[in-house]
Amino acid sequence: MRKIISALFFVLCAYGVYGQQQITGTIYEEVNGVKTPLPFANVFIPGTTRGATSDFDGKYEVVVYENDTLIKVSYMGYNDVVKTIDPNHGDLIVDVVMSSDDAAQNLEGVTVVAEKNLENENMLLLEQKKAIIANQSIGAVELSRKGVGNAEDALTKVSGVTKQEGVKNVFVRGLGDRYNSTSLNGLPLPSDDPEYKNISLDIFSSDIINNIGVNKTFSTAIYGDVGGANVDIASKELFKEKELQISLSTGVNLSTVSESEFLTIDGSNTFGTVKEKEHPISDFQKYDFTNSWNPNKTNSVLNNSISLMGGKQFKIGDNTLSAFVVGAYDGDYSYREGISRSVNAQGNMDKDFEFDRYSFSTSSIGMANLKYDISSGMFKRSIAYNGMFISSNSQVISEYEGSKSDYAEVADGELYINHRQQENNNNLLVNQLLADLEFEKIDVDFGASYNIVKGTEPDRRVNAFKVTEEDGLRMAKNGPTDNHRFYSNLDEKEFTTRLLMSYKIGKQPSLDEDADHYGSIQIGYNGRFTHRRFEDIAFGHTINSSISVADMYDIDAILNQEGSDNGDFELISMAAQRNTMPVPDYDDMYKVQRNIHAAILNFNYTLNPQLSFTLGLRYELVSQNIDWDTPDGFDSESDANGDDGIIDKDFILPSFALKYSVTENNIIRLAASKTYTMPQFKEVACFRYEGADFTSLGNPDLTNSDNYNVDVKYEHYFKPGEIIAVTGFYKYIKNPINRSDVNSASNELGYLNSGDKANAAGIELEFRKKIISAETLYGMHKLMFGLNGSYIYTNQELTNPDASFKNDEGQLQGASPILLNADLSYNTKGDNFTTTSTITTNYFSDRVYSLGTQGREDIIENSSMTLDFIFKLSYRDHWGVKFSAKNLIDPKYKLTRKVDSGDNVIVNSYKKGRKISIGVTYKF
Repeated sequence: MRKIISALFFVLCAYGVYGQQQITGTIYEEVNGVKTPLPFANVFIPGTTRGATSDFDGKYEVVVYENDTLIKVSYMGYNDVVKTIDPNHGDLIVDVVMSSDDAAQNLEGVTVVAEKNLENENMLLLEQKKAIIANQSIGAVELSRKGVGNAEDALTKVSGVTKQEGVKNVFVRGLGDRYNSTSLNGLPLPSDDPEYKNISLDIFSSDIINNIGVNKTFSTAIYGDVGGANVDIASKELFKEKELQISLSTGVNLSTVSESEFLTIDGSNTFGTVKEKEHPISDFQKYDFTNSWNPNKTNSVLNNSISLMGGKQFKIGDNTLSAFVVGAYDGDYSYREGISRSVNAQGNMDKDFEFDRYSFSTSSIGMANLKYDISSGMFKRSIAYNGMFISSNSQVISEYEGSKSDYAEVADGELYINHRQQENNNNLLVNQLLADLEFEKIDVDFGASYNIVKGTEPDRRVNAFKVTEEDGLRMAKNGPTDNHRFYSNLDEKEFTTRLLMSYKIGKQPSLDEDADHYGSIQIGYNGRFTHRRFEDIAFGHTINSSISVADMYDIDAILNQEGSDNGDFELISMAAQRNTMPVPDYDDMYKVQRNIHAAILNFNYTLNPQLSFTLGLRYELVSQNIDWDTPDGFDSESDANGDDGIIDKDFILPSFALKYSVTENNIIRLAASKTYTMPQFKEVACFRYEGADFTSLGNPDLTNSDNYNVDVKYEHYFKPGEIIAVTGFYKYIKNPINRSDVNSASNELGYLNSGDKANAAGIELEFRKKIISAETLYGMHKLMFGLNGSYIYTNQELTNPDASFKNDEGQLQGASPILLNADLSYNTKGDNFTTTSTITTNYFSDRVYSLGTQGREDIIENSSMTLDFIFKLSYRDHWGVKFSAKNLIDPKYKLTRKVDSGDNVIVNSYKKGRKISIGVTYKF
C-alpha cells in the first residue's frame, strides 16, 4: 500500500509540474529617477491563486503554465502593473518598476511612500532588519495563526519571556513586573492594580492589537525605570480603503463540564457590570449590604466572544481621513480543584487544604482611531487620535477545606473551611493624540495622552467555618477577619507627553542613491505626571455566640439585620477594630503625586552601508510625594522612621547601539545601557495592604536599583519571514528590590533591598524557516517551522538582616533557566479557500516561586509543558472559520518546597483544564 501511495504521489507531482515554466525578476520603486528594490510586493497570476512575494531585495520567482498569459504586481500605495508573458519561450526574467497610485495626489516627479502595515510577520522582520537598535515584534497575523487571545499570551511566544502562574504580567530575561514597563503607541500606561507597576496585559484583546514590540535593549525613547524590557502595544488602524468584519465564537473549558452547578458572585452581571462599588454602610447598627453572601449557581458555562470592527477612508481634497472602530466582548469560565499547603522546615503542615475554585472573567473593549494623512510628496505627515476604553472584570470563588494548625478556633482533628469570594473590576480610558511630520531635513514626532484608571475590589466576601463531631458545621469566631467584607478603590489620572525632533545630516539614501555617510541628531522631551489615590475599608464580623450553620451557601440567613439586632455578631471597621460613629470612608489610604521630566539627546550615524551606530543620553528628574494615613498610627507625618515619603532624584542614563552588516543578510548588533528601578508607590508608603491571601506593609527606606545592561546579537535572514538569530546578554543590578517575609510579630510581607547586587546572563535563540513551499494543480502548499528558546542564569545576594532568608544567595524570583517555544504551521491556498493548521508548544524549567525565609527553603514552581492546536479556514475572501484546542496535555501545575529530610513537599497543585472553541468570521 505504501508503494502505491508513493507512486501516486510522484505521478501527481509529475503532472503538477508538467508544462511549468519559471518567471524571475526584481520589483523596483522609483523616486526622483532612482530605482530601489521594493520588498513584499505581491506577484500573482490573474484568475488563479498562484503567486509569490518579493524578498528583502525585491526579487521574486513564480511558476506559470502553458495557458498563463499575464502576471500582475500590486503593492499598497502604488498602481498595479500587469505584464504580458509567453511561457512557451521558457523561463523568463521580468523586472517591474512600480509608480505611485494616481489616487494619491503627488508632487510632480515625486513618489508617495506607502503606509507600512506592521501586522505582517514579513514586514516586521524587515523593520527589525533595518533598525539599528535590536527589537522583537509579534504582529496580528502571527497572533491569529497561533491562536493568541491577548497581549500577555502573545508575549509568551517571544524568546526569553515567560508567565508565572498566579502572578500578573510577564518575566523578561528573568526579571518580573517591577523591572519592565508598558506603553501604548509609544506612550506609557498606568497600572490598574495597587500590587503591580504595570497594567494587566491580559486586558488587551488581540482584537485591538496591530503588533507588540518587545524592546529588551534600552533606548532614549523609553522611560528609564526599566531593566527587563519595554512592551509597546501598537493599536490597530485602517490600512485599506474600507473594512467591515464581525466575529463570533463559543467554547468551553472541559474542567467546567463535570460541575453540575457552577458558582458565581452576586453583585455583577454577565458583562461584568458591578452594581455596588462603594460600601453602603452608614451606621454600624444597620446591616445594609445589598449584595448577597450567597453565591449564584448556573449550569451555563460556555465561553463566548463577539467582535465587530470596521472603517473607511474619506478623501478631503488631496488628503485622506481614515476612521476605524473596534468593539469586542469576551466571557470565560474555568474550574480548578487541587491542594494548598503551608509547610515548615521540619515538614510539619501549618495548613493542609483541598480547594475548589470557580472563576469567571469578562472583558469589554471599545476603540476608535481617526487618522488624517497630509502626506506631501515622498514625505509622510499625519495626525491621529486614538481613543480606547477597556473594562475587565474577574470573579473568583475559592473553597478551602482542611486543617490549619496555627488557627486557635480549630483544634487538632477538626475541619476548617474557608469560603472566599473576590471580584476585581478595572476600567481604563485612554486618549492619545499623535503627530508624525516628515520634512526634507527635519522630522517631528509628537505624542500626548491623558489616561484614567479606576480599579475596584467591590465587596470581597470571606467566611470561615469549623466542623466538629459534636456540633457539626458552625461559624468560626477566632476574630473579625474570619467573616469580613472588603472594599477598595484605586483612582489614577496620568498625563504624558513626547516631543522628538530629528535633524538629518549628510545626503539621505532616499534622495541620493550614492549617499554613504549620513545620519541624524535628535533632541526631545518626555513628561509624565501621575496622581493616584488608593483607599480600602474592611468590615469584620465579631461572632459573639456559637452559631450553627445549616447551609454554608446560605449565609444570608445568619449574617443579617436580625442577627445584628439579636447580638449574634457585631459589625466593626476591621483595621481600626471599632464600631463607633461615624462610619469611616476608609481604613487605609495613600495618595501619590509623581512628576517625571526627561531630556533626550541622540546621535545616529551610518559610516558606510555596513556600519551604523546610535549614541544616546537621557536625563530624568523624578519628583515623588507620597502621603499615607492608617488607623494603626502610621501616617506620612509620623511613621516609625520619621520619613515623609518624598523622593527627589535625577538620573543620567547613557545608551549605545551598533549595527554591523557583515553581508546584506548577516548582521551583528551590540548594545549597552544604564537604567534604574524605582520602588512602587505602595512599597514606599508605610501602608498596610490587606490582600486576598496576604498582608503587606510598605518600607519608606527602600532605595532604587541601578541596572547595567549589555547585549550582543547575530542575525541571519534567509527569505522573507525567515531568520535565525542568537543573542547573548548580561545584566548587573545594584540594590535589587524583593518582597519577602520580614522579622515581625505579625508575620507580614514587606519590601526591602535584599542585598548589594544581582546578576542575570543568558543566551537566546530565534529561528523561523519555511520547510516546504510547493505549488501543484491544487494550489500552494507551505510548511513553516518556528522555534525560540533561552537559557538564563540568575543570582542575587540575600544578605539584608531585616529578612530571615534561608540562604545567602539564590536565583531571581520567577526566572526560568530554560524556556522553549515552538510552532509548526501548514498552509494551503486554492482558488476559493485558504487553510492554516498550527501546532504550538511551550516549555519552562523549574523556577523560584518565592524566596525561602524563617529557616525554610525556596518554593519552586515545577517545570511544565503546554500544547495547542489551531485550525483556520477562509472561503472566498468573506467567510472564515477558526477552531482551537488549547492546553491539550493539561499538565498538573505544581509548587513544591524541600524540607530538612530532603523530601519535596507539594504545597500547591491543580490542573487548568483543556479549552475547546470554534468561531466564525464574516468580512463584508
